Amino acid sequence: MAALDDSDPKIWVLALDKLSRYKIDGLKPPLQISYPKKSQRIVKLLDYEKNSSVQSAAVKALGKMGAKEQVDKIVSLLSSPYSDVQEAAAVALGELKAKEQVDKIVPLLSSQNSSVQSAAAVALGALEAKEYADQIAFLLLPSRHKNTENK
Repeated sequence: MAALDDSDPKIWVLALDKLSRYKIDGLKPPLQISYPKKSQRIVKLLDYEKNSSVQSAAVKALGKMGAKEQVDKIVSLLSSPYSDVQEAAAVALGELKAKEQVDKIVPLLSSQNSSVQSAAAVALGALEAKEYADQIAFLLLPSRHKNTENK
């Protein structure tokens, strides 16, 4: 995880993308990662507003790491101006089983960005928010996508 100490944000994104592919508590030496120690570096990257890819990758990694203590910070990123960050935050909240945050995810179903809508639907599904099934089903209606397919 020395890559997170590199000065290049592209390296951070690559490292975080790799990290988010592993179940952290299942790693064996030499790949063991001290979660509390490295998570602080990853949490700091959530504030790196110069590059949304860095924020998005950091959110994904925290979701995969099971960083439940970072739920409030992740929730704040649902209102990011960057759609990739919104997507990552919604999915991470689903992975973290943050059921108490369902009401914060629901507004993303109305996003102008279909990827953000999809991420919100995935998160709500992971959180078993059955009361929003009709809204999610509405997003899947073929008539909603007809005009965009012909353009």
